[in-house]
Amino acid sequence: MAEKKKFHLPVVLQNAQEKATPIEAKAVTPVSFPYLGKYQFCDTLKPADNGVYKGEMTRIEDLFLEKSGIGKWDSLNTDGFQIIADYKTSILYRSNPYVETSVYFPVYIVNETDTPKLFFGKDRHAWGVQEAKDTSDYASWYSIECWNWSGDGNGSFAVKIRPGEFAMILAPKYKGSQTGSMRLRLQIDQSTYVSLPYEGAYHQEQFYFDMSSPDLYPARHAKSFFTTGIYGAAFKQPGKH
Repeated sequence: MAEKKKFHLPVVLQNAQEKATPIEAKAVTPVSFPYLGKYQFCDTLKPADNGVYKGEMTRIEDLFLEKSGIGKWDSLNTDGFQIIADYKTSILYRSNPYVETSVYFPVYIVNETDTPKLFFGKDRHAWGVQEAKDTSDYASWYSIECWNWSGDGNGSFAVKIRPGEFAMILAPKYKGSQTGSMRLRLQIDQSTYVSLPYEGAYHQEQFYFDMSSPDLYPARHAKSFFTTGIYGAAFKQPGKH
């Protein structure tokens, strides 16, 4: 019997790019995590010309467009992934030519099981948020991000992640006046995953919504966020210290 493949963090190489800095945020930030494809377990990821990395494995038979969740007759599921956040690695990324390049870190959705799994996303992004531990509030975990508003119902997709493969997404790094424990929550259809904690930078103000423009997103949805949270994460309410 062949030995089961084990995942280890790959070294991510980058082309020479302009300088970039972590994102400056002073409130809960709407995000969606860029999806950079799926790969076989490997030692090194080398950049390709199409914005992903060499060895990207997404094939037409593994891609299901306009699919937003597990169907009644599906034989695959979303259970059994490992979510590994590599905060120590910095990746320079911009989603399109009209925005500034910012600093992100890779997150790996790993399949070390014996069966294929389904990874879901929308518009080449994944659903998730980062949380930080608020040491001023009994070391409680609160989300510092919320989902990025998208009123368009199109663009959903699923990718089959086979044994010995991983999907790669990016999460933003922030400038911060403090460093502390952070973690990442990822929603894959009905499965919610939480990464192990990592040390990251953030501002205390990122625990709160910017309510200066209450008619704009996400402030106009703040009450709903306080009530329901997001992907199992809670938001800190104004006046709570």
